Amino acid sequence: MNIKKIGLTALAGSLAMFAANAGELTVTGNSSASFVTKSHDGANQTGTNIGNPMGMDTRITFSGSGELDNGFTTSVYVTDEINGGTGMYSGEVALGMGDLGTISLNQGGGNVGADGIDDETPRAYEEADDKISTNFRGLANPQGAGNMIKYTNTLGMVNLNLGFRTGGGSNNGVGVTGGNSENVYTGALTSSPIDGLTVGAGYSNVDKDGAKDDEGYAGFVKYAFGSVTVGAQRNVTTSASSTASATVPSAAEGNQVSIAFNVNENLAISYSDGSIDHFGTGATADVEEDFSALNISYTMGGMTIAAQMAEADNADGTANADEEATEIVLSLAF
Repeated sequence: MNIKKIGLTALAGSLAMFAANAGELTVTGNSSASFVTKSHDGANQTGTNIGNPMGMDTRITFSGSGELDNGFTTSVYVTDEINGGTGMYSGEVALGMGDLGTISLNQGGGNVGADGIDDETPRAYEEADDKISTNFRGLANPQGAGNMIKYTNTLGMVNLNLGFRTGGGSNNGVGVTGGNSENVYTGALTSSPIDGLTVGAGYSNVDKDGAKDDEGYAGFVKYAFGSVTVGAQRNVTTSASSTASATVPSAAEGNQVSIAFNVNENLAISYSDGSIDHFGTGATADVEEDFSALNISYTMGGMTIAAQMAEADNADGTANADEEATEIVLSLAF
């Protein structure tokens, strides 16, 4: 009996030592229930509540980290999202090299290059274009965010974020050949030169084989003082995406300003107002799109109640197509 106890104790000690060397694994997530109403008026369609206004979204994230013998660090996260009965996957595997920066493979997680700063204006809940057809964020990010090699580093007061991809942007379990013949380059610089002030700029280029390149630009400034934060963002695209049709302008310039106010530790409110100039080509006329959004959120520990009311005139660059959307959401984090 004593021999068995000694053997089990030694085995348990060995396993504990192995687990410590292997790194740490954490599990986090959130689940939200939402009610969304949306009305259309004008060129595309007329009506209210097209589809089921009720929705539920659940995300579970597994995160792990460890350290190599040379002092480099490793990290990985995998997020599984169940949205309306369909699954979505994103993740990242990263190697931290100290002062040399961090290199990673990012699959659908976003925050690569200009994609990471496509809307840095302050808000209490979602981006202004989240529930309407306005595509303000997409102006800065024509390439999408799937399957990107990412490099990040901090050089003095400047944060560097670079990304590259060859081929299409679909997420794959194993690399494949074929698909789109294009190379994607994207990068962003951000800095906080003084207390409360943050500035940034980004650029994206989709180098297509035998076709005109897509380019996107992003720039923002944000300043926080006390419980108030104000910000402005400008996004520009210089050519149409590969999915553009004859009715979609081939270039656009967007501007947005926002203000957010933390009423107390739990309650926040924000307002955003923006416009996009869609430039037509040939017989397609120029169209000016206006959009705005009011957000409010209240947090109690791991529970958040939030709402957004958004509207757009000439939505997505379509003349006389107006939209209004309202969302109420209850979210639980764990």
